[in-house]
Amino acid sequence: MIQRQMELLAKLPDPSLRDDTIVTGYETVQPEIRIKVGPFRLEMQTRVDGLRWSSQYSVLRPGGQRMALTGAEWADLDQSGRIVLARNGKLLAAEAQPDATLSEYDLAEFCDAEFTNVEPPGWARKW
Repeated sequence: MIQRQMELLAKLPDPSLRDDTIVTGYETVQPEIRIKVGPFRLEMQTRVDGLRWSSQYSVLRPGGQRMALTGAEWADLDQSGRIVLARNGKLLAAEAQPDATLSEYDLAEFCDAEFTNVEPPGWARKW
């Protein structure tokens, strides 16, 4: 399987310091925009606000309607061209509906997953 990377449309410029007497971080003048084209155009906009980086994802349909993937922490198109996204500990798939909405369904849920401390093997303890 060949996985295509998202194409860079607009590079995130070096964030400029806010014009405050006390430095509170940076702000984005223009977001970085990346796209991936399949049956839909998946778009990721990345920006810096203060000291926090954030990305917003949206899907553009062939007719030009934009559908936001609200709250998505990650999104991509799988090998079948299906929209997949992660939100609140779940892996979801989404299908575009004729009324320009997205119908989402769960692929996997990781909310109940608990960390288990595992002893590392001997070779991993030597530097």
